[in-house]
Amino acid sequence: MKKSHVRLLFLLIFPFLFLQLFIGKKFSEPYPSFIFPSFAKVPDAEFRFDKPECWAYFADGDSSAVDINELFRPMPVFLHERILRNKMKTQAIFSEFTEQQRAQLKEYLKERISGMSGRTDIDAFKVKWYDYVRDANNQINRSYDKSFAVNLQ
Repeated sequence: MKKSHVRLLFLLIFPFLFLQLFIGKKFSEPYPSFIFPSFAKVPDAEFRFDKPECWAYFADGDSSAVDINELFRPMPVFLHERILRNKMKTQAIFSEFTEQQRAQLKEYLKERISGMSGRTDIDAFKVKWYDYVRDANNQINRSYDKSFAVNLQ
């Protein structure tokens, strides 16, 4: 590209940047923007979210927490909770699996949990869902919501 074209392009774009700055300061910020929001107008309101905890139960009655990231390795981390939410939140969702899919999932869980814990006497895998609520005072309250279990015997 010639120097004259670059200068002309710069001269044409420069006024638009000032126009965006003016609009952002005077009215509201356009998208995409160069001025980032301060989030000062975000209200302090209650919001809810749920998070899973995974547990393995063994034949002798013992139980152990299962690290979700270790369980689903080498899959990308952002998929771990999504898999639990979409496939292992309720028995109704799990019942949509075919027998072959259920058998494959059980085999996968047994293999991964025994590799993580070093034990082969795994009875069940349970996902406990906890409901978290953040109130306007930034207090977070945790309560047990529901659970999902897979019998691995």
